[in-house]
Amino acid sequence: MQQNKRVFGLKEKFLLMVLLPVMVTFVIIAVYSRTSMNVFGEKIGVEATTIVTQLAEAAILEKARSVAKQVDLVLQMNPDLDRKEFNNHPIIKMLATQKVGLTGYTVLYSVPDKTNQAFLTLVHPAKELIGKDTPPIVQKRLGDRYQDWFKIYKGPQTGMESTGYYPWKDEKGIERDKFMACVPIVNTPFAISATTYLDEFLAPVKTVKSEISDQIAGIGLVHMGTMMVGLIVFAACVWFGITRISRQIVKLTHAIGEVSMGKTDNEIEIIKSNDELQDLAEAFERMRTGVKFIMQKLEKGQKG
Repeated sequence: MQQNKRVFGLKEKFLLMVLLPVMVTFVIIAVYSRTSMNVFGEKIGVEATTIVTQLAEAAILEKARSVAKQVDLVLQMNPDLDRKEFNNHPIIKMLATQKVGLTGYTVLYSVPDKTNQAFLTLVHPAKELIGKDTPPIVQKRLGDRYQDWFKIYKGPQTGMESTGYYPWKDEKGIERDKFMACVPIVNTPFAISATTYLDEFLAPVKTVKSEISDQIAGIGLVHMGTMMVGLIVFAACVWFGITRISRQIVKLTHAIGEVSMGKTDNEIEIIKSNDELQDLAEAFERMRTGVKFIMQKLEKGQKG
């Protein structure tokens, strides 16, 4: 008996019904896992950046306080030293211009008082700024962002510490945020400022964030690869099982077709699968036997 050729038969339908939900589930799990890992990695990076930023700000402020105390001790030992000579005094110059971070530094300056109405730079790594009124120079460089800097710089005028951020172009012309802490020297018209690019402290955090991203990407690929292998193995097992069942159904269909055409001599093969297919094969075999018996009786009756 000739079988009709089907492009989308029982085997294909069953495979689709089984694999489609599994594939959708796998995709959802993969996307959720990758998203969760990315969010977790980003959260670690943000928290690390926040912690390091806070530590860096505290370190810069503490540096300004330390330098202010050191300079104050020298000034107490030299009460008659004129402010114009501060930059020529080796100890004051050494103490007042200390390194902060990689490129930052501390500066000694004066705030307006009864004898001086300007913010004069007294000790600075750049010699050309010594004795100059700093705010007008900075205003030319910062323009509209000048107040971001000045509100920090003028803090010691009221005897208070002040901290904050302001933009500054580095030697490559790239604008970066600088953090500055200004601390007054007690009972004097002088103050210490400590400033540096904060991203110098955050460089290790960026490296760690990059490594975390790489690790997450690697884990994601391994996870995806494992799921794909599992899906392929699962599909192969399902395909094997469906093919086995389909092959048995095809045999039964062929045998039933033979019986329907009166060919009852060929015994239907009983599939020893110990399941419903075996029950079906046995039922068809009993039917074949019954049909054959009836056909034989009819033939005897006709002959008689």
